[in-house]
Amino acid sequence: MGSELDPKGAETRAVLRAADFRGARVLEIGCGDGRVTFRYAGESRSVVGIDQKEVNLAPAVSGCPRNLRERVRFVCASAARLPFRDERFEIVLFALSL
Repeated sequence: MGSELDPKGAETRAVLRAADFRGARVLEIGCGDGRVTFRYAGESRSVVGIDQKEVNLAPAVSGCPRNLRERVRFVCASAARLPFRDERFEIVLFALSL
């Protein structure tokens, strides 16, 4: 799941310090393979990860841990044209997507 990209966990610590994910509805823009998503999703009420390319989402969908499958879903969508109402999420995460 890509932990070799952040072997010391610095990225994960930064994301977890950025917001209190406990019980939050989260939108993650540019979630890619879900490696960051899965690190905070256990604390969250629900997570929607979006990415513009289906091919980027395939590893996230297939690699989603069984215990997170009810609260995490992945959608092919653009941040410029979100298919959600504004008030639906308490946290919007946009990390490492530029």
